[in-house]
Amino acid sequence: MAVDFDDTLAPILGDPAAARPLPRVMAVLTAPAGRGLRVVVPTGRPAEHVVRTAMLRSGPDEPPTTVLGHHGLQRGDSATDRLSSPPPHPALEQGRARRPRLLAQSGVPARIEDKTHGLSLHTRCCENPPAALGLMEPPVRAPAGDLGLRAEVGRLVLELRPDGIDKGTVLAAVLAERPTRSVLYAGDDLADPPVVRLLSDRCARGGTGVLVHSAPMSENEVGPELASSCALRVSGPDGVAALLAAAERALVGRRP
Repeated sequence: MAVDFDDTLAPILGDPAAARPLPRVMAVLTAPAGRGLRVVVPTGRPAEHVVRTAMLRSGPDEPPTTVLGHHGLQRGDSATDRLSSPPPHPALEQGRARRPRLLAQSGVPARIEDKTHGLSLHTRCCENPPAALGLMEPPVRAPAGDLGLRAEVGRLVLELRPDGIDKGTVLAAVLAERPTRSVLYAGDDLADPPVVRLLSDRCARGGTGVLVHSAPMSENEVGPELASSCALRVSGPDGVAALLAAAERALVGRRP
């Protein structure tokens, strides 16, 4: 069971650092781990942010959860209380130095979120967020490519991060660690299509995959590829909580 963080476990807020998962979502997310299911949280957030705000604890009586932060650059395992994180990409420092000039060129008063392993430029705070994102993208994308960084559009955000890794790549590596036939993935973002392709490929080879779209309130933020590929559509974190609660009820009596 793999679940994204923003607007899947936690509501999206104007200040990204203030995002906290809904307690009722976490209660039903971690319960299946005690019944033998593996629980993974692939996210663009730093792994330590998810572990801290979701209050994921290690210990023999706690359900194990794996957090794949920064789209897989970081990995945190609650079972071992261990966090692995490589050094930041050197080009990110150049990106930090250039961002004031790039934002000035676009004329967009974006909120800047420095994630250490990536830079996120949010337009949710702007008067017309979709239009602001469209204005900001061209002057930022070209220099990012020159630095060897990936400029990826998300829900009213443009993120600069190292190329060569995504949620699909890292989730495939986790699934390869032990035999896994069936996967449920719930997400909401434009960063999720690599997972769509991963699960489609697994299903073509005889596996089982269920994609769940945690739909945003605004149609301006819907990722068409994800929405059209998902078998189920729920309304944000509240809908995810209801779905996972139903899955937990179905698992009652199942032994690990």
